[in-house]
Amino acid sequence: MSTTEAGWTVRALKLAVVLAGLFFAAVYLFVALSRIGYPYELEWMEGAHVDYVRRILAGRPIYIRPSIEFTPFIYTPLYFYVSALVAKITGFGLPGRGFFPLRLVSLLSSLGAFALVFLLVKREAGNWFASLTASGLLAATFHITGGYFDICRVDSLFLFVLLAAVYALRRARSALGFAAAGALFSLAFLTKQTGLIVSLPLMLWAAWAHRRRGLIFAATVVGLVAATTLIGDHLTGGWYRYYVFLLPRTHRVVDKMILGFWTGDIAARLFAPLVLAVVYFSLARGRGRESAAWFYLALLAGTLSGSWVSRLNEGGVENVLMPAYAGLAIVLGLGLDAAEKGLPRASEEARRLTAVLCLLCLAQFVWLWYPPGAHIPTQADRRGWDQVMEMAAGYPGEVYMSFHGYLLSLVGKQTTAHYAALRDVMIHDYGTVDDDLTAEIARAMKSRRFSAVVRDMGVRPPGFKGNYRLDRKISWPDDAGWPVAGRRTRPERIYVPLGPRREGD
Repeated sequence: MSTTEAGWTVRALKLAVVLAGLFFAAVYLFVALSRIGYPYELEWMEGAHVDYVRRILAGRPIYIRPSIEFTPFIYTPLYFYVSALVAKITGFGLPGRGFFPLRLVSLLSSLGAFALVFLLVKREAGNWFASLTASGLLAATFHITGGYFDICRVDSLFLFVLLAAVYALRRARSALGFAAAGALFSLAFLTKQTGLIVSLPLMLWAAWAHRRRGLIFAATVVGLVAATTLIGDHLTGGWYRYYVFLLPRTHRVVDKMILGFWTGDIAARLFAPLVLAVVYFSLARGRGRESAAWFYLALLAGTLSGSWVSRLNEGGVENVLMPAYAGLAIVLGLGLDAAEKGLPRASEEARRLTAVLCLLCLAQFVWLWYPPGAHIPTQADRRGWDQVMEMAAGYPGEVYMSFHGYLLSLVGKQTTAHYAALRDVMIHDYGTVDDDLTAEIARAMKSRRFSAVVRDMGVRPPGFKGNYRLDRKISWPDDAGWPVAGRRTRPERIYVPLGPRREGD
């Protein structure tokens, strides 16, 4: 092959890689826009997050004593307040029946995260090819992160704020710049606690590389996290600390994830970034980029550690992998740039290495392919949920839905707390809080407070047995109604009281 032909081959391969990344970004955008107005839950906990926003807009606190009506999850609050601000503009009307403003925040945050990955690599390497490939790779992880980029969950806003903090830290030169980066990392923590784990290796890097300014960065992060915790605790009578710190630390460790995270979530899914990480960190010393390499090594250690710790926790599903995959996407871009610049430009060796790495990236994109339709609810899904809501509306008074309590508001009924939040409290022993909540739910069931209990399979509230009987089974059209993200669950049966209510029983 002639030199000219070899050059054209390399350019064609690079173009193919960039187009593959852009294709995945376009597919994700198509999926997100196709479902942003879907009036029911895309994931089993979405509705409970809308309840947060409704409470904020009504001027009610979100960190309160747990109850059958409302119990918060173990998240910090920033996503919910940002979503409430958006909801004041968009309202809670159609499209989306309350889901729309929260999904919009997540969608815009995910696009912002893609942009920040591009900017980080572009600023470091000045390489459009490497930057676009890195950003496209993050977009391509939509499916293997569970399809969470655009739903009513904290993860995408967290990733956006986290990457903004990383970008600010990398650009920081003055004490004020390091303090600003620290403030952004504290905002990442206020979106999801994992932000503090990610920041720890970067604090060490900053203290080592920048001495006094690095200590200012670390002090800002720690100081603001401590200050907001004290303020939150004061304003909520101690419930903020209970949900944000005490409950999460008692989660059971999932033993299979100790190694399974590294072998299954990382090595088996993102092989190209691992190869290019070796390329980047090997070549950085020779190019006089040791300081940058140490920064990105700290970033990679932080993002991998944050996702690993989250994955070890019971309930840590694929959405927690987003920080790790973002860190790997950045290192992939830097590795592509280092490989291009590590050998004499236009040499045969440089062209051969670039071609091999392009083929590796193309293989990675092919490996990440997924059918977009699997993430978009069908008309059968909508009809099935319409049917469930009609059934719930047909029962007088209060109805209990342990997994989908928010949906009761769509038919004018009182909402109920989500099972996952209730379970977090009931299985952990802090004083009498767990016992009190269990007793409250049992009293409601024994007194036949609810005219109907709509149950997903496998979950039975305390006090339910002996007080409710089966009224009907729910027949779903075409096996519809399953969430397109998260836990695979749907209402299966409706129960009614065994005789008259016994108030005070």
